[in-house]
Formats: sequence, structure tokens, C-alpha cells
Amino acid sequence: MDKLYSFPCEEESDKDSFESGVELIYNRMLDDTSKIIFANRVLYSLTGDWRYMRKMLLETGVGLEFSNILQQYSQRPIYIYGAGI
Repeated sequence: MDKLYSFPCEEESDKDSFESGVELIYNRMLDDTSKIIFANRVLYSLTGDWRYMRKMLLETGVGLEFSNILQQYSQRPIYIYGAGI
């Protein structure tokens, strides 16, 4: 079966290691916001636990601002096109 994921690897021996690829990507990120988003998105992908998506939104400035806007409309149904579900 073909591999589903391909990560950049520095060493030839690392090509078959999912963990070293994820770690390599994470370590090359320059800012904390990118690291927060990446880590929580990976954890969501592995577990399917929506708490990681919520954590990702609430720990980033844009997500927190968006959450505050939604709080204003909490009494009415809200539909967000393109949000997945």
C-alpha cells in the first residue's frame, strides 16, 4: 500500500518515521501561534476529539476574537459556511 503521508526528512533513515516528520515540521515553525495550531490539529486528527479544535481556536488571537463575536449571537442559530460541519 502506498504511504498516505510524506514529511520532509533530513536523514535517509528517518523517511519511514511518522514521528520524526511531525517533530521536524513542528520544530521548524517560527512562531508560537503556528505551533499551537499545528499541535492541536495533529491531536484532533489522531483522536477525533473536538476539544483540541476548541483549544486551538481559544489559544489564538483570531480564534478568541471570533469566539467573543459568537457569544453575542448565542441565542440564535449560527451557520458558518465552509467550517466543515
